[in-house]
Amino acid sequence: MSSDQGRKPDIVAAKPDRGPAKYARIGDLDTLSDTDGAKPEVLDIVRRVNHPGYRGIQLYNDIALYKLAKNVNLSPYIRPICLPVSQNDDLSTSAIATGWGHTEWSGRSTNMLQKVNLDIVNGRTCNESYNDVRAQLPVGISESLMLCANAEGKDTCQGDSGGPLQIALRTPYCMYSQIGVTSFGRACASGNPGVYTRVSAYVPWIESIVWPNE
Repeated sequence: MSSDQGRKPDIVAAKPDRGPAKYARIGDLDTLSDTDGAKPEVLDIVRRVNHPGYRGIQLYNDIALYKLAKNVNLSPYIRPICLPVSQNDDLSTSAIATGWGHTEWSGRSTNMLQKVNLDIVNGRTCNESYNDVRAQLPVGISESLMLCANAEGKDTCQGDSGGPLQIALRTPYCMYSQIGVTSFGRACASGNPGVYTRVSAYVPWIESIVWPNE
């Protein structure tokens, strides 16, 4: 969630899992409970902007922006996230993925927000897991446009697409930088790295949409 004078565009994956989203529920921990102090908000999505390079069948440029109908009220549960200024900002060896997706392959989504710590995987190793997916990845994993990450027994899964891959910042305190957008994978926690859209490659495009006059 980046800031536009209080109006908040969300950064998500371009490919829809179950059709275009109509609203965004933010600031939630448990989707089945409103008694945990989180005080979530449900806001209409009034505009969706896919990256112009997104082509559907291919898996490159899997990133989009949502514009919400009204301003978001910040709280301890709702905070903006920072954008990486350059690829030097996403050279961390580990990152955090969050989501409400399946907890196992072909399983069920969880109502509790899940968090996993993942290790960043280099492009060559990542390509070994996807070198047979030429229709969707005709030039393989693009390190300039994608990040890969996994850990033993941990992964993002079905339903997590569009969620953030983030790193904690030393300053400002208790803030995070979104270095990736959950894009795709092969099974879940199978030893194959998950693939994430590298946000730093798209910051100029994001800025041209969110802050067109600056």
